Amino acid sequence: MLENYQDSELICIECKKTFVWSRGEKHFINCLYEEGKIQKVVEPKRCPDCRKEKRECFENRPPQESY
Repeated sequence: MLENYQDSELICIECKKTFVWSRGEKHFINCLYEEGKIQKVVEPKRCPDCRKEKRECFENRPPQESY
């Protein structure tokens, strides 16, 4: 069912570079939504490089203390 989707050019909110949200990625995300694994479909705001950098920064942060 990939023919139902088209590639989209988006602009990253971090680096302002243009990136492609591929029809394959859209199909994958929509499948997750239809299976109930995610609550809604939202187009990405960051390019793959900025997403990777943000994820690595999040994973490498020190654990928060709970009070």
